[in-house]
Parts: sequence; structure tokens; C-alpha cells
Amino acid sequence: MSPAERSDFMLIPTLDLIVGFGWNNGRAFNDCWILKENKWVALPNKIPDKIPQKRHNCVGQVLNEDSFLLFGGADFSQSGVYFNDVHIYNRPMGSWKNALVLGQTPEKRAGCCSTSIQMPWGEQIILIFFGGNWAKSVDFQDFFVVTTQFISLRALCSR
Repeated sequence: MSPAERSDFMLIPTLDLIVGFGWNNGRAFNDCWILKENKWVALPNKIPDKIPQKRHNCVGQVLNEDSFLLFGGADFSQSGVYFNDVHIYNRPMGSWKNALVLGQTPEKRAGCCSTSIQMPWGEQIILIFFGGNWAKSVDFQDFFVVTTQFISLRALCSR
């Protein structure tokens, strides 16, 4: 078994490659797959009501060896629904949870870029989200930072 064909998916390069969400021919996805030893394995979702809504053009970043973060995206199969929510997947637990967002929440968007920076003084990881777009032809040029110590978002620059 392997993931359905898709574009605009979330790709997280870890020790094992994680592919999730995405879009194909008018259909959005909310599944995640891991490529382990050249075989695709679906990541379990042990708490079905906590699975993020189907979406594409979202971004994901590794938090640590056991978890990754999902942000934003859109689902055009639902008349252009955009998201600004943050979710965390815990691999050992096989479940998602909504992240507590402190501070200013970014506007709903899809297609933004993200990167992560491991801080030299400890376990904290800084995640940076930049840009993206929204349905009304709005292109964003703002930065948002997620600090994993508290999983908080705050704006660095606003448009």
C-alpha cells in the first residue's frame, strides 16, 4: 500500500521521509505516510476526532524525533477554505493534538514557506513561517516564529 497520487503536499525530511495531506483532481487529503526501508507505511491516527481537516499547500516541520508540526493550508474542495491552525503529531502516541497558540495568530493562508533552526543552548527549536497567500489575491510578506519551548506564535514583521 502507498499514498494516493497527490500534489501540493506536506513533505517533512526526517530520518524517515514523511509525506502528508495534499491535493489530487479536486480531492484533498489528511493522511500521513512514512517511507521506511523503501516501504510506505501509513501513520496511525488513534484519536479520529483530533485529525486535522483535509488540506493542501500546508507546511510541516520536525519538532523532535517523536513529533512534527502542521500549519495552515487550504481545501479548495470546500469552496476555498483556508486554515491558520497549528497541529502536532506525536509518533509514539499515534495521534494529533491542537497546539496552544499564544500571541498573535497568523492570518489564514496556504503556500507559505517554513524552516527550522535548532538553538545551540538547548532543546528549543525555532520554526519560521514566511509568506503564503489567501483567497482574495492577498500575498503575505510577514514572518511568524514558533518557539517550541512553549509552542507560541508571534509576529516578527507584519505587512
